[in-house]
Amino acid sequence: MKSFDERDTLFARLRLKEGTKEYEDYYQRNPQYKDADDAIRRLPNKHNYPPIVDDIENAAEDFFSYFNKIENEREVPAAVIEMPRQQRSLLIKEVAKYYGAIAVGVVQIKPEQLYSFHGSRRYYGSPVDTSFSHAIVLAVEVEKEFLSRAPHVEATMATVKAYRDVAFTGANLALFIRSQGFRTCLNSVARYSGPMVPMAAAAGLGQIGLHTMLVTRMWGARVRLGAVLTDMPLQEDKPVDFGLSDFCERCGLCAKLCVGKA
Repeated sequence: MKSFDERDTLFARLRLKEGTKEYEDYYQRNPQYKDADDAIRRLPNKHNYPPIVDDIENAAEDFFSYFNKIENEREVPAAVIEMPRQQRSLLIKEVAKYYGAIAVGVVQIKPEQLYSFHGSRRYYGSPVDTSFSHAIVLAVEVEKEFLSRAPHVEATMATVKAYRDVAFTGANLALFIRSQGFRTCLNSVARYSGPMVPMAAAAGLGQIGLHTMLVTRMWGARVRLGAVLTDMPLQEDKPVDFGLSDFCERCGLCAKLCVGKA
């Protein structure tokens, strides 16, 4: 299976601004998307979010990038702390939960699970590092009260906070792993090496629902995901099956009520 270019995702495409080098380069290579993408950009702000929401989201992305900077500045010691895989995996999960994760899973990385190129703002167009062996996938809870106010601005703010929380958790975990003598790559909103949902499902955190989001057994889809990629030897987790696929086939309510008919 071929790796997917993150620049081709709708999120990455809609972040492109007309007149920039990235905009011109992308639509010269992919003219089939230009008219539809430009039409979406011209749509009005349906929910009338105040401009401060964009400012907060941009500030949050700068904050997440700062975590990547701290991670990269932390040198990896030459001496590796030896430990059995199973014991090391248990330790890593406890550390991740100590820093705020509600669920943690480990998956061995396959090439098709990673993007070929980054599409995020600060890393746009750079190739994805495929040298890591494992992904430690993290989930944090989104505040229920605020998320229940969707589609109002409170739900957006709750989501931004959850992404901040999972970036904080991942950054601390990455620094701990580096102190053990292994390389890391923090995956948060500032930079993803691959799509988080299929990676989380492979790591046993939940199943993928009909709405293409991860559904956990305890928190449903009310989670946000991040990961730390590493070359640390770890014991992998297995996917889980608690009957979600059968339930989605019988229900289908999300598809019936989807405003965008996606």
